[in-house]
Amino acid sequence: MKTLSYSGLSLFSECPERFRREKMSDLELDYQVTQNTVRGTIIHKFMEDVINIYIKSGNWLDQDTAIEHMETIWNEGFDNDNGVNVLDTCPWNGDFLEKSVEDSKLLVPQMYDEIFPYLSNPIATEQHLEMNINKKWKLHGYLDYMGEPATIIDWKTKTSPMNERWLDQDLQATVYAALSGWDKVSVHFVQFIFLKTKGPRIVWSTTNRDRRHTDWLLNDMIPQVIRSLDEKITPPTPGWWCGNCPLPCDALPNVSVNVESLTYV
Repeated sequence: MKTLSYSGLSLFSECPERFRREKMSDLELDYQVTQNTVRGTIIHKFMEDVINIYIKSGNWLDQDTAIEHMETIWNEGFDNDNGVNVLDTCPWNGDFLEKSVEDSKLLVPQMYDEIFPYLSNPIATEQHLEMNINKKWKLHGYLDYMGEPATIIDWKTKTSPMNERWLDQDLQATVYAALSGWDKVSVHFVQFIFLKTKGPRIVWSTTNRDRRHTDWLLNDMIPQVIRSLDEKITPPTPGWWCGNCPLPCDALPNVSVNVESLTYV
């Protein structure tokens, strides 16, 4: 079956043609891994490890042990889905690396004060969920945290807090709510803010979703996207994202695009 995800729907809303080239072809794109993305991956791994230990044992690691675990991850890393150690996926700036390690360790006591007291009933971390839309398409996603009562959390590493004005319309929250299957869901974006000259901090942004939101997603937005893709109606939509597009239209004049693959002509 063909799949849709939050990132795919977001990409389609920006530029249907870019979605078709990136998501529905066999062209392999070489995305650059940055220090910031690896730092975020390490924080996600730490949260996954500590919460899974709690799920299995019913107890949180003591703070000192948790700080040691954070330092171990930074020193030793771990293999990604391609079997490559995440620490080896990008060149490191020494100052960035040193401050990232220290800031990550400083975040741990804040996690114990500001996050873990609210995670008394975790269900799963890094939970992969999917649901069939029709016979050809399904919606899927990875939820960083699921817990009772009807709670979803997405961990984010950022250099500034997200814009809360857009929370009520946030597509990611709606997709995650639909995948959870709950009629009413609290969605939290917990942001680990890394600053250049100051210590790190944690910022919560919270929104709620109910059946109205998920019905709109499943009965209004997604069917229109699928219809466009099935009928191969994917016009390019110029915008600010064009500067970051790995497949700019004018840069590939000799490429013929079709739904199944990208072939040179």
